[in-house]
Amino acid sequence: MNSSPSLQPIQTSSKWTRWIYSFVTILLSVTLISTFIGAFFFTYGNQIEEQIVKDQSAFLATDIAKDIKVFPGVVGARVADGMKTPDMSAMDIQAEEHNKVVRSKAFKVLGIIFLVGLVVSIGIAKWQKLPLWNIVRENLVLLLAVAVVEFIFLTFVIQNVYIIDPDLRLNVFRDLKSRFMTDSKNSPGSFELILKSKT
Repeated sequence: MNSSPSLQPIQTSSKWTRWIYSFVTILLSVTLISTFIGAFFFTYGNQIEEQIVKDQSAFLATDIAKDIKVFPGVVGARVADGMKTPDMSAMDIQAEEHNKVVRSKAFKVLGIIFLVGLVVSIGIAKWQKLPLWNIVRENLVLLLAVAVVEFIFLTFVIQNVYIIDPDLRLNVFRDLKSRFMTDSKNSPGSFELILKSKT
């Protein structure tokens, strides 16, 4: 008769311990993953972003130059000569200076989040005498999985995606050709004179 009441505190304590264990696990997981994603974005992700901009610019210049064949004769040659990869060194310097400021602020915030989350997680785990190493090990495995997925996605998917639609680009050149032919009939050589004035 007295066995049931004596079991009630144990069951309540067990539920409380499981709840605290889950809370600490989630808190540490959010801390580690959010800190990693933020740091990953401002380091490796930033490098990938810069490479994407350079690759897209080079692709735009070289690929459009191939399509200049829609312009007749010397006009096409003059336009193609002007289609070179743009020099963005000055813009790169400005962007890097701006990114340094943003990166510095971001790492400060990430550092605060990491320290607060880590201290609170360890404090609660020790207060409740939870198996801290088990919690850390579970979160490290999860963090490793997130890191691998992020690296693969940025390196092999995002970096190799071209957002320029070739069909749309070709339609633009066909429209330019049509306008050029119209202008040439109305005023022969006008388009070449415009090109000469800009070179």
